[in-house]
Amino acid sequence: MSVIFQPVDWATLAIVSAALFGTVSIVDKFIIERQVQDVRTFILIIGIQAWILGLIILLNQPIETGTSFGSVMLAIAAGLTESGGLILMFYALRTDEVSRAVSVTQTFPIFVAILAVLFLNETLGTLEWMAIVVTVLGAVILSTRRTSEGNLLLTRSFLLLILASVAMALSRILAKEALTELSSWNMLGIFLISLTPGFLVVCCRRTTIREAYQIVKRPITFSFFIGDSAIAIGALWVQFAAFAAGPVSLVSALVATRPFFIFMYTILLSQFMPRFLSEPLNPRILVVKFLAIAMIVGGSSRILMN
Repeated sequence: MSVIFQPVDWATLAIVSAALFGTVSIVDKFIIERQVQDVRTFILIIGIQAWILGLIILLNQPIETGTSFGSVMLAIAAGLTESGGLILMFYALRTDEVSRAVSVTQTFPIFVAILAVLFLNETLGTLEWMAIVVTVLGAVILSTRRTSEGNLLLTRSFLLLILASVAMALSRILAKEALTELSSWNMLGIFLISLTPGFLVVCCRRTTIREAYQIVKRPITFSFFIGDSAIAIGALWVQFAAFAAGPVSLVSALVATRPFFIFMYTILLSQFMPRFLSEPLNPRILVVKFLAIAMIVGGSSRILMN
């Protein structure tokens, strides 16, 4: 019986993780647009919170006796690699739009699949490869916004964003290997602590520290950061649980459906809380996005059938 339900378990976890990450993206956007003057202040506060929460997790869930040093190093490497990918994306954002940056980095499941086949001995059939590509393309289309010049992806920062996507893929491969010995809680604690150095390198400036200090003194504003971090930690834990239970290539493809949930949340918020987000939803945009959703649903359905 467990053999029958195991695929549903990892797939459900991956979709729940995508839904939670979609919520994180909505809250991130609200904080960056309404609560901070510099995006680096946001990253600095989130990074410090990640370090504190990672330490608390490891104090409450110590690494089990007998866990190899290699697994711990793999978990640290996963966090550092993810941090490096985020730093590359941050530098790309200096010359590129957020929507286009996100669309390029959403290609990471393709690199995860390639690395998983090469190094983890995962096997994917033609239909699985097609499902991953269709799902990722749908996520890319859903994340992309055309500029006034008509450009979509090929910008000067395109190479940086592709490297960021590869780094994120490598991070997930390392996490999958670490999870062969580490629990999801141990993996989460080590991962959060390992993320922080990269955030501090990019964002630790006098102006950002000053603004961060002012935000901490405003309880209502700071509560958004706390809530954002809490949801993000839940999303990460569920993602790691999915990695531990299923093939990292297919899990990553389902986690990459985050833009689908962002779009659905945006529609709901535009109806019930129109002042919360400022997102254009004209008929042309809706047609393109519904096409992208059809691709995501179709690709995800094929993965779920696996």
